[in-house]
Amino acid sequence: MTKHSRTDWDHLAQMDDAEIDQSDMPALTHTFFERARSYGPHQAGARLVLLAPDVAQAFPSAEAVNEALRLAIRMGNLQRRAAS
Repeated sequence: MTKHSRTDWDHLAQMDDAEIDQSDMPALTHTFFERARSYGPHQAGARLVLLAPDVAQAFPSAEAVNEALRLAIRMGNLQRRAAS
């Protein structure tokens, strides 16, 4: 048996975050995130990281983040080779 939701999900999906009344929501503490589990699809061996808002704004997608990190790795490897 499943609980029927009284939430109008279509209406909620059209709202901006600022329009949603969050006054009765409990604060999401560090403990909440330590205990949280992710059930979405993911690749084996992948890591989920939280980006600071200013960093996230610079990247339009996960692939863009991965490309930038791969470039940083290659640059670090080149610098290590040049130093040896």
